[in-house]
Parts: sequence; structure tokens; C-alpha cells
Amino acid sequence: GGAGLAAALAGPATWAALTVEERDTVLGRAALVERDAPAFLAFDPQLDAAVGARLVCTVGDRSPVLRQRVAAAVAARTGAPVVTVRGCGHLPQFDAPQAFADTILAPVGPPAILERTRP
Repeated sequence: GGAGLAAALAGPATWAALTVEERDTVLGRAALVERDAPAFLAFDPQLDAAVGARLVCTVGDRSPVLRQRVAAAVAARTGAPVVTVRGCGHLPQFDAPQAFADTILAPVGPPAILERTRP
């Protein structure tokens, strides 16, 4: 169901790091996750259209390997940098919101693996 999918999408390291309140927030959206899952799984972005656009791929250093591979593939196709947020899982926007905000608001340089640390 939606609750299991939401937990799986977060990844085990991120899920374990969430507070009870944060988990409840995610689980409170389980019906939305379940409803949106078919569209999410069928999503096939036209990445070639993103070439030249301001795009940043973020991953946590504890993100699942699949997420790391997806970020690398997007970077290879678009020239976007991949920013690794240290101390984070699949959801750096939850694990380190300030580092995530700083990352997406920073000027974008050439494609590279950059490191940001958790505040």
C-alpha cells in the first residue's frame, strides 16, 4: 500500500533518521503516494529539453545506489551538476533543509560531484 511505498521511497537510512512526527507526516500522505505511484513509475522526462536549463541533481551520501545512478545518468544527459549532501539519505530536503536550499539556490558551475555538509 501507500504507507509501504512511502517508506520505501524514503529509503531505510532516511526512514530510520526521521522523527516520529516526520514519519507520521509521510504516512499521512500515504494515500496521495499510492494514488500518484502509477504516474510516478510511468514518468519518462524528455531530458534532452533540459540541456542548457538551470538544473541541479541532488543526492544524499546515504541515498540508495539506484538514486545515485539516476542522478549520474541525468547529469550525463543534461550536463547538470550532481551535488551530494553529506549525512543524508534519499530526501536531503528533509535531512538537511538549509544545505539543500543553499545547493539549489547557488550558482551552477560545470558538471561535478560537489559536497555539502549538514549544518
